[in-house]
Amino acid sequence: MRLRVGLLLWVFAILFPIAWLRNFSSHFKDIFDKLASPLWVHVVMHALSFVVLAMLLIRAFHLNYRRKGMILVLAAVSITGFLQEFFQALSSGNLPYADIVFDLGVDLMGGAIGFLVYAMISMGLLRRNSEHTEHPDNLD
Repeated sequence: MRLRVGLLLWVFAILFPIAWLRNFSSHFKDIFDKLASPLWVHVVMHALSFVVLAMLLIRAFHLNYRRKGMILVLAAVSITGFLQEFFQALSSGNLPYADIVFDLGVDLMGGAIGFLVYAMISMGLLRRNSEHTEHPDNLD
């Protein structure tokens, strides 16, 4: 239950048009523009947001890392990314189509990375904790 509440809060945080707050405070606008204007920051923030979203979706709905799980995760990431871009465009009053397509691509990339990381953890290719295991050669 708490995981699903966390998922809903995360989706709300993604969908909230933070740039819209620039309209109400010149101080916030200056800080936001300085922090968020480099393209690499924009890409990293979008990608990380959707990496976390993908991992929360998998955990909250007990999806596996097979084809059906991947399709559901990427569909949810796509819908969330589209809604985020829609609300952002609605709050800014313009529709920069090239930016929307770029951001959706980054969102999907983030969702795919989150899915792959979770799949690798599930298959034992990545460890979730730092348990020290004995090497078979050191059994003396």
